[in-house]
Amino acid sequence: DIGLVVTDMMMPDMDGRELVQIIRGNQAFCDLPVIIVSGVVASDQVEDVMRLGNCAFCNKPINLDEIRGTIEVLMNRD
Repeated sequence: DIGLVVTDMMMPDMDGRELVQIIRGNQAFCDLPVIIVSGVVASDQVEDVMRLGNCAFCNKPINLDEIRGTIEVLMNRD
């Protein structure tokens, strides 16, 4: 079982937005929480991904307290 996805925004074959679109297009994973991390992304790109639903964004370098809190919030959504 997959309970949460943590992915970078920039990947070799697709970006984080494309991955979230694929996840949201699969009925089994349409509500799966996703955390996007990146050190180099524009605010409009972040907003675009957030509109896809049940997502959060964390800047790199990752702050462990921030990502723990983000995971807790996403995993406790109804």
